[in-house]
Amino acid sequence: METARFSENPSCDGPEAVEQVIARLEPWLRRVIHVRLQGSRLRRVADTGDVFQSLMKDLISRPTGPQSSGVRSLRPYLLGAVQNKIRSRLRKERRNAGSLERYELPSAEPEPADVVATREFVEAVRSRLCDEDRRLFEFRRQGSSWAEVAQAAGGQPDALRMRLRRSLAAAVLDLNR
Repeated sequence: METARFSENPSCDGPEAVEQVIARLEPWLRRVIHVRLQGSRLRRVADTGDVFQSLMKDLISRPTGPQSSGVRSLRPYLLGAVQNKIRSRLRKERRNAGSLERYELPSAEPEPADVVATREFVEAVRSRLCDEDRRLFEFRRQGSSWAEVAQAAGGQPDALRMRLRRSLAAAVLDLNR
């Protein structure tokens, strides 16, 4: 595998030269990437660091990189590579954008185990109420307003509400013992 020349000094090739070039180019390249990403849909899913790392990986892993005698002549190559990388990511994002529409959202329905647990809890509380309070409880479970409950059961809405509230609190307290 042949490595491209990245250094100013042709005798200084290898990992050290690559690290020096990257260190010199990194601030400039990150600014270029950041500017190219601004206003882009891609900004939601990728940031400057993602594109920079992907670009560096591609640049370093290629068996033959741009034949360069210096950092300045490497810049036009990197500008083109940044544009290609961003275009590629945008195409991929557009291709996958509609893919979420095929999936069903989680159901708003409760889990079956929760339904059973709730039903058992309601029955346990209901069994601890007296007949009169159980009747009030059933009216409320059916969605009746307190005015409707008072009309059907006879009494004042606030008094019946407080009575049921106290009975339910006592039943739940009894369940927790």
